[in-house]
Amino acid sequence: PLDCLVCNAGVALDLPWHPPPAPSAARATMDVNVAGVQRTVEHFAPLIGRGGRIVMVSGRVDTLGKVSQEKREQLQCEELEVSALQQLVDDFVRSYEEAAAAALAGTGPPLPCMHSSGWYLDA
Repeated sequence: PLDCLVCNAGVALDLPWHPPPAPSAARATMDVNVAGVQRTVEHFAPLIGRGGRIVMVSGRVDTLGKVSQEKREQLQCEELEVSALQQLVDDFVRSYEEAAAAALAGTGPPLPCMHSSGWYLDA
């Protein structure tokens, strides 16, 4: 059995010093930061022995300060179910894809970057 599982995945595929973001950057980022961690925990949780721990590591805790109060409350809800989290992620990805496409076409405002521990759009 495992004593401890540490999840420390995190990427931001649209950092400001990279070329303009592709609309697909949000999906790829969330695939690592959310789905990858979820799959890892689901796979290894049965192997954790009695008294074992799952530790989630984040590069920045203050990222939730950059989202709306409504989204912050949803994300911090202790009863948040995986399906509700997935809906929040899907809503964000859709909004990001639309904003990135508009930014690349020159018809939208500058696109805020994602951070490895959260997202900045109020999707």
